[in-house]
Amino acid sequence: MLVQDKKLLTEPLAILEPERYMLLYKKGNNWYEIYDDFQVLQTLDAMWCQDTQGVRTYRILVLRCPDDTEERRSSQKMLTDLIGYDLSAAATDRLSELNFTRRKFASPRKEELQRRDPKAYALEPWTTSVPITKDQQSKFTQALSVTLYYGDLSFKLKVDITMAANYVLNAFKEIMSENGHTLECAADDLVLKVCGREEFISGKSQLSDFLWVRQCLKTKQEMHLSVLPFTSLEKDTVRMEDLPLVDSFTGLSNSHNELTLANKDVDDVLMISLWDCERKFRVKLLGFDIPNLPCSAPSDVEEVGDMSMSPLSMSGDTANLQRLKKKSVHFSANLPQYLRKVDWLKPRAVQDVHWLLHNWDPKDLDVPTALELLSVDFADEQVRKLAVEKLESLSNSEILRYLLQLVQTLKVEPYHDSFLARFLIQRALQSKRIGHFFFWYLRSEVTGSPYFRQRLAAVLEAYLLGCGQAMLDSFQRQVELVKSLEEVAIGIKKHFPEKTDLAPNAAALVQDMLRTCKLPVDFQVPFDPRIRAGPILLDCCKVMASKKKPLWLEFSSACSEGPPNPPVGIIFKHGDDLRQDMLVIQTLTIMDSIWQEKSLDLNLVPYGCIATGYNIGMIEIVRNAATIATVQRTKGGSSGAFRNDTLFEWLKGRNMLQEIHFNAMERFVTSCAGYCVATYVLGIGDRHNDNIMIMDQGNLFHIDFGHIMGNTKRFLGVNRERSPFVLTPDFLYVMGRVGSLYFQRFTDTCVQAYLALRCHSHLLITLFSLMLLTGIPELSCAQDITYLREALQEGRSEEEAGQHFLQQIAECERLGVTVQANWWIHMLMGIKG
Repeated sequence: MLVQDKKLLTEPLAILEPERYMLLYKKGNNWYEIYDDFQVLQTLDAMWCQDTQGVRTYRILVLRCPDDTEERRSSQKMLTDLIGYDLSAAATDRLSELNFTRRKFASPRKEELQRRDPKAYALEPWTTSVPITKDQQSKFTQALSVTLYYGDLSFKLKVDITMAANYVLNAFKEIMSENGHTLECAADDLVLKVCGREEFISGKSQLSDFLWVRQCLKTKQEMHLSVLPFTSLEKDTVRMEDLPLVDSFTGLSNSHNELTLANKDVDDVLMISLWDCERKFRVKLLGFDIPNLPCSAPSDVEEVGDMSMSPLSMSGDTANLQRLKKKSVHFSANLPQYLRKVDWLKPRAVQDVHWLLHNWDPKDLDVPTALELLSVDFADEQVRKLAVEKLESLSNSEILRYLLQLVQTLKVEPYHDSFLARFLIQRALQSKRIGHFFFWYLRSEVTGSPYFRQRLAAVLEAYLLGCGQAMLDSFQRQVELVKSLEEVAIGIKKHFPEKTDLAPNAAALVQDMLRTCKLPVDFQVPFDPRIRAGPILLDCCKVMASKKKPLWLEFSSACSEGPPNPPVGIIFKHGDDLRQDMLVIQTLTIMDSIWQEKSLDLNLVPYGCIATGYNIGMIEIVRNAATIATVQRTKGGSSGAFRNDTLFEWLKGRNMLQEIHFNAMERFVTSCAGYCVATYVLGIGDRHNDNIMIMDQGNLFHIDFGHIMGNTKRFLGVNRERSPFVLTPDFLYVMGRVGSLYFQRFTDTCVQAYLALRCHSHLLITLFSLMLLTGIPELSCAQDITYLREALQEGRSEEEAGQHFLQQIAECERLGVTVQANWWIHMLMGIKG
């Protein structure tokens, strides 16, 4: 039964023009469009009814497609600017997979928006579940000093960090009441925001679980919080979509019972089963779906643990449903190897595997195995579905930890629409933390990966249509910033090509360019959305001397509440693929979490770094830090590379008091150990004194990760880096030379850190394997992963592995003078990275 509105449909035959009208049917509380031209009414996933004559009927509503209004064109232009690609121009075929996917993504988006809590979404806290290390426990037993700001009022109080975050807000309300102050809004409407940061202290989490609280305790600084009405925050309004939903399937039937001619009148037959066709015919293939085949249980679930097994045999035995559930946890790590041996061209084998996967409890999978099942080796939809079901149990912090790889993994999905794509869209719509990085990871790939551009653009569009106006406004300002800075960077390169030295007027030139370009008044920093920058500080901006001529930029803080905030420092690079740096820094963060689980705080400095487009991106400026080369130049120029006491004297001059000097030494020893282990395991090359830095507080850290997986830099065909990692005589001098208590602490820490990473070798190898499709030159084939396996000493005992790393330390000691000579040459020639 067609229901038509004569105002909308004056010509019934116009329904044959799908570009002008939509056919809708009701399912539950939602309207769905009959979008696929090959969909048959009789097979729709909707309720049919019978009229008084016993005739089966269904109501189909005919509506005119929405007009192309100015508002719609403006909205589409905004999306095109944010995505970096015009999907509407690319998707000219209404029935193409791209267009169909764009429409199907409306369903997971609508589901998430219906259950999203606006307050929880806006105030999502940055917390961690990593336990407090033994070294920090004494600091974390102390009360935390907090200053609260409310309008012109301010209050100081001491809080127990084991209390819930809501305790601070309750304490504020009591202080206001005791002092006779009235609130300008309902008490339940108040929220706590960290002064100078886009970060909130809210919810039932303990204060000690908040990242900013831990930072304040570690640096012994007071915490400043603003008390604000929730209604004063930017609104996360989502523009209601005016298009109906589309089923995630085509609606075509796959059941012989529905299509057979038996017991049907001729008028009831719309299609017939091939089993009933007794004469020759020709077939035009329009597409195909993979049906859910009926399966029964494998006869012996223990065969999953046997990697030499043949395809499973079938029994249907209930006792085997039970045995599998008990034993699957023991075979989790073997599942990928078993699936690689399945003959996927044999229907019976596939049926067995699908039964196995259907009855496998996702909770029994560990995270590395789930991630491995999302690799290019596994195209089967049910395999990938099981992996995604495991990911659904992870916290937002855990998803964020692996988000870089999960975005890359979208490239190997068989179709644009996948369980992984829908999962990532929903988690990004659930969490602003995830959503921010999801946006930049996708946008940089859209601009830099032509082959995968349409798929990633469709996923990004699905997210942007539901992230809310506050996020859209923020992304628009960030994109505007990137475009403006890119123009400046290109202009500077025209004046100073890569092999050209900078002229004395370089700083003035870049400042003039920045003065005339269009920069947003304020913006959230792409590599850390908790930081909001304001107007640029032109006098502090300059061009850096390295060959790509990156821009050194300083911005004022956009946040005015509380005490004065330091400026925001950004290095903008054009011409370098920062995805490799992002991968290394992400891995350092994962390594740090592994070590902290073992109560090892190695004082790493995983600074912010993000690609914002094709060969462009931003790097965080680390304050109060200098390169080792800069430190060495303070003692005799380039010859300072051979002075062993230079680094020690520099640290001593910045940490005069005995307690402060002790803390600086502790940070130097532990951070040096952490980076020695990390750079060895990841095979980070091109290590010289201009890409190793030290902070005033003692933290040593590495920058510029252009060479990984054992790919070292060569000069005239000769490998100039023969030391396993950087441990020079001046580093050893700070520790008191070989045999001292500090050196013993260093070696013990190195071995502990190395052995801890070996326990997670499956995770580290999987994360790098998933990055093989990024296009990173030094990570492009399985052979590149071989270095990682060898560095982690796979197959060796723990004792053998520990001895192996001690041998690397001894080798570094032996080659220390050689490294110093390389550094002296580097300084003498004025080489810049």
